[in-house]
Amino acid sequence: MTDADLAAVAHHEAGHALAMVEHRINFRHASVVPLGDSWGRVEPIRLLGFDPTIADGPRQERRTLAVITVLLAGTAAEQKHRGRPRREMALDTPGSESDVEKATTLANSLCGHVDEGTALLEYGFERAKSLVELRWDSIAALAAALIAQREVSARRARRILDAAW
Repeated sequence: MTDADLAAVAHHEAGHALAMVEHRINFRHASVVPLGDSWGRVEPIRLLGFDPTIADGPRQERRTLAVITVLLAGTAAEQKHRGRPRREMALDTPGSESDVEKATTLANSLCGHVDEGTALLEYGFERAKSLVELRWDSIAALAAALIAQREVSARRARRILDAAW
């Protein structure tokens, strides 16, 4: 992995971590240590009671939208870091492709119709881009810590994100 790749992955994972903090989704750590096909990850703590195939009301729908936003926040942060903010979701990296695929599955399972799922996916991406714009300094600070340390605990990530805000 080149230094440019490492920086892109660090911003990608920092985007996920920030969105998880904003949506109160717990995670163990953020990492830019490659593992298998993944160049980095934010390891969530299991979402208790979360089953996107069961849309049992507004609470489940809000939770699904939050997870979609978290999945797309990595791509939004990476695009901004690379200086290529786009209207559409790019599939430039293996992480982005996997994240968009998961978000698409969630959106379609919640909506039940591909057109509605696509609209929800686009809405989730707009939310992710807005969050990234609003908290860019926080993402950059966490990305710098990830580059330096390769792995950051959830507690430390929250402190970094809060300090930069």
